[in-house]
Amino acid sequence: MLRHTGAKLGEVLAINDGEDFDLVARKVRLGGRGEEARPWREVYMPHELHAELGLILRDPDYAPVRGSLFALDQGYVRRVLYERAVECGLPKHMANPNTLRRSRGIELLRGGVPLVAIQRSLGHLTANATAAFLELSGEDTAALDMALLEREKNPAEDGRNVFSGKVAAVNPGDLQSLVEVETPGGHRLVSVLSNDHLRAMGLRRGSPVTARIRPPRLTRGDAGGDAPGPNRFRGVVERIMVGADTAEVVVQLEDGARVCSVITPESLANLHLEVGQTVWAMTGAFSITVSAP
Repeated sequence: MLRHTGAKLGEVLAINDGEDFDLVARKVRLGGRGEEARPWREVYMPHELHAELGLILRDPDYAPVRGSLFALDQGYVRRVLYERAVECGLPKHMANPNTLRRSRGIELLRGGVPLVAIQRSLGHLTANATAAFLELSGEDTAALDMALLEREKNPAEDGRNVFSGKVAAVNPGDLQSLVEVETPGGHRLVSVLSNDHLRAMGLRRGSPVTARIRPPRLTRGDAGGDAPGPNRFRGVVERIMVGADTAEVVVQLEDGARVCSVITPESLANLHLEVGQTVWAMTGAFSITVSAP
C-alpha cells in the first residue's frame, strides 16, 4: 500500500479496511484521520495491489481483524523496512516510508502523469510543494517541461472530463451545499461541496469555476432517454481502447467537449459499443469536484 499509493505511513496505518476501499472503482480513501489530518482524497490502486487486497479481504482468516487490518505500530513497520534494507544491501537512511512516497511521485512523473494529478495523489496543497518534495533531477525537470509543452500542443487530450463554466446556483444545506455549474456549451453539472470548502473558495452565483468529473458510466443512445440534464451528457463514441484489465471509451459531446469512461472489457462487450455510436455519459453529484480556475 505504501509503495503503490505514495501515502504517508500514518495515513496507511489509519485506513479502515471496512470503509475506505472502493474495490469496484479500485480506489482507496486516504487522509482525514489522525494527527495533522488533511482532507480526504481518493487514490487509484494498480491491478496487482487491487488483486492482492481483494484476496486478503475475502480470506476468512482475517475476519477477526476486519476494520483494523492496517492498525499496526509505526515503530514495528519501520523496523521491518530497516531489516529488509539490510537484506537488500540498501543504505539504512533510504529504507523509510518517505523514500517510498517520493519514489512513487517520481515514478508517476516519469510515466507522464501531470504534476497537478501527482499533487492530488500525494495530498499536497500546491503543485509547487510537490515539485519541491520530489527534489527533481535536471533530467526529470527537462522531461516535465517537455510534457507541459506537449500538453499545450494537445489540449483536447488533457481536457477530458474537465468543464469550464460559471456557478449558476448554490443551494445551501446544514453541512453541504448543492452547486450547479453551467458551461458555455450548455452543459449542467451539479456537485455536492462541503460548506467549509465552499466558503474557502468564495464561490457564489456567477463565479468562474472548473468542474472535473470522474470517469462517467455509459449507456447506449437508445437507452438513455431524449433530453440532456444535470450530470447527463449526450455524445458520440470517438475512440475505444481496450487493455488487459480496463477499457477506455472517449466520447465527444455535442459542443466538442470530451469525456472518457473507464470500464471493464466485459462491460464494453455487453454494451456493444462502436466508434460513431451515440451514447449517454452520466455521473453523480458526489463524483464531481468544483474548483476555482
